[in-house]
Amino acid sequence: MEKSPTPTSNLETPSSSFDPKEVFREAQKNPAEFWQSNYSSIEQGFSRPAYVGRTDQAQVAIMVPSHNENSGEKAGHLMACLYALSQLRLSSADTLKVIVIGHNESAEDGTEALLKQLGEKVEYLAYDTPLRSFSYPLQVAPCVLRSDEVTEVGIIDADTVVNPDWLQANRTILAANDGVQAIACPRTYLDRNGEAVPYGTVKLALEQGTSLLQRLLPSSLSPAFATKLVSGNSYYRYDILSSVMSELLGKAVTDGHIQHSIASQGGKIHLNPEAWAVSDGEKFIEARGVALLRTLVMKVRRMLAPGLSDHIAFLEQELPSYFPDFATLVDKNADRLSRLKSEQRLQLLQQLLSEYEASTQVQIQHDIAQLKIQRANS
Repeated sequence: MEKSPTPTSNLETPSSSFDPKEVFREAQKNPAEFWQSNYSSIEQGFSRPAYVGRTDQAQVAIMVPSHNENSGEKAGHLMACLYALSQLRLSSADTLKVIVIGHNESAEDGTEALLKQLGEKVEYLAYDTPLRSFSYPLQVAPCVLRSDEVTEVGIIDADTVVNPDWLQANRTILAANDGVQAIACPRTYLDRNGEAVPYGTVKLALEQGTSLLQRLLPSSLSPAFATKLVSGNSYYRYDILSSVMSELLGKAVTDGHIQHSIASQGGKIHLNPEAWAVSDGEKFIEARGVALLRTLVMKVRRMLAPGLSDHIAFLEQELPSYFPDFATLVDKNADRLSRLKSEQRLQLLQQLLSEYEASTQVQIQHDIAQLKIQRANS
């Protein structure tokens, strides 16, 4: 496709700006009241010409992976996310399509009914699959698009609220820097009351400090402090994202794998503080005091000089926390693993991971095929 025109200063601005933190807080406090009070603004925002009904009319696809983000303790997440996306500041050059990908969502969640209120401007793709992990809808997202549809892709978690300048900030970076293939956008993590949680605050500081450290440290150490990609608030050129996900499809992928794959293809990742957002941080509430310090020390050690024990811990503890079915496989082999020395233990874990990924690759190909049929028939 032709290169996207550079965003201009001729911005189309919604009737009012908004504070992402306040939007998150109000949506969490009373989701039904938030939706009722703001529905008119959301509908009007998405009715602007830049939000197109068909993806082949768009330059940008904003993909929102979702898993029951409209019910229970997560109620209000998707509403707040959609509010922010409807109120983005847009240039006269922008055309975009918002696509929510529902992954194993329960019938009681109500996401489909919610999105039907917004018509064709927000596409909803829902699918059920035996694969359980946030990583799989992330892998599926770019694969359901065609290369003739968009040139840029934003990925935003359904519990994330971007700021009004998010799109302009990211498009401007790509337009001005041909070598940049992906953009890491920082997030502040909040509790249900809209207050920053300690772990999230430290994590954000580390993310924003990496570029400075990379410049100050010796060349032998600076790669360890390269900009850290966090997929839940990120932005890409479509061709690099499609290539990377095709390579990683069906694997137990974390943000680090995506980052490494982009770098291996010669792509640069740019940290863009102007594209900041807020996100649910309840999962980090318990990370404080000694536990917080231990986590940070472990992360820094892995960046500088990961050893055999770090590789084992990643496969035996961290990766299973993201992939429940891989966790089950590791648990089944716990006795056997406990009797092995470190090198043999690592080998067995790598073998188990290969077996797990071989089974998931077949399933995810099936999921993508079904979603493509769903899109074609919609």
